[in-house]
Amino acid sequence: MKTFLLDTAMFLLVAIGVSLWWRGAVRFRFLPCPAWLAWFLENPYVNAVAGSSTILERLNLAPGMQVLDVGCGVGRLTIPAAERVI
Repeated sequence: MKTFLLDTAMFLLVAIGVSLWWRGAVRFRFLPCPAWLAWFLENPYVNAVAGSSTILERLNLAPGMQVLDVGCGVGRLTIPAAERVI
């Protein structure tokens, strides 16, 4: 349990640090999200809170609905959403 709390605290500190650095860097130049920050979006902690299945369950998608995903990237939400509305 102690290791889990330490890992979680360390993850949060790193995430907050990277987030603050990125926000500062973007103010001076337009910078798209680099590939080395992908771990920040795709990891077990984020998937537990805001994974694609969790987000789509909150949307209450039903067959026959229409979905517009602007800036869909690699399709992390688009493909599962399309499967739900078919």
